[in-house]
Amino acid sequence: MDPLTEISLRVDPAQIMAMLGFRPDPWQETLLRSDASRILLLASRQLGKSTATACVALVEAYLHADSLILLSSKTERQSGELFVKLARFHRKLNLVDTVRDMALTLELANGSRIIALCGEGDNFRGFSDPRLCIIDEASIVSDSVMTSLLPMLLVSGGRMIALSTPKGKRGWFYDKWISEDTDWLRLNARAIDSPRIDKSRLAGQKRDLGERLYSQEFENEFIEAEGQLFSDETIAAIFDHTGFDGALPPIRGI
Repeated sequence: MDPLTEISLRVDPAQIMAMLGFRPDPWQETLLRSDASRILLLASRQLGKSTATACVALVEAYLHADSLILLSSKTERQSGELFVKLARFHRKLNLVDTVRDMALTLELANGSRIIALCGEGDNFRGFSDPRLCIIDEASIVSDSVMTSLLPMLLVSGGRMIALSTPKGKRGWFYDKWISEDTDWLRLNARAIDSPRIDKSRLAGQKRDLGERLYSQEFENEFIEAEGQLFSDETIAAIFDHTGFDGALPPIRGI
């Protein structure tokens, strides 16, 4: 990387999007410029969250030699799509030479590695000292991923970015989003706030999807499953008061 480009990225990491030909939304600039160690990104569909997080990963890999960056999601398709986008950006920028470019691994000449993983937490064991972990579609990722990654980051001092659209009022992403834990920076990126999104098209999506699904996909509302008899809050209150642990009594007398 030439010195002027390196200085530009160190002064303003959001410049990487301009280098790729994008005009970032304000929330994308905030994400790229943030040095927060824990970030929750709640973003609408088709808003550019994977583009922005791919750029964050590349900046980390370029500016910090010998960095390990892990991309994770519930399925290989999801983590693979994020990796493909990142690799395409890297080839376009051509700022650091590539040592190895495989299906789900990118190794750079400065020693940095970017690896895409998927599945349960056991898949993440064996990696050490990650500088950055990105969790895509975090609302549907199992808790075992968190129990594997967070202790790893505690030792390495690395960062975590968890991004998702809402998927019901349950799971660690939802719990962390509504919690009062000040260790996490929360970014709420809605389609209506993006200058790139045509508002008439949003109105069409609202007609097609209906109020309920539209509020989830484009307004970042956590909604309960359709047809659910009791609200999630009611179910939680029942379990809290009864102390029910999920174990059913044995069937007798048959």
